[in-house]
Amino acid sequence: MPKGKCLTKDRKKDAINKLKRIEGRIKGLIKMIEDDRYCIDILMQISSTHEALRVVGKGVIQNYLEVCAT
Repeated sequence: MPKGKCLTKDRKKDAINKLKRIEGRIKGLIKMIEDDRYCIDILMQISSTHEALRVVGKGVIQNYLEVCAT
């Protein structure tokens, strides 16, 4: 696979912003575990974080199909 730009400028900015929010969620999860929060609360945050990562991945795939694969 040729090496090059993966994302358009707008999608790159959007992905970075989403990943920074996800980073904040991860830090929140660490704090929840350190503070011995209820397991169900932790699991809900993990699920939410997983979905947010899925959205970023979907955007990368969509960009690849529209820009790189055509």
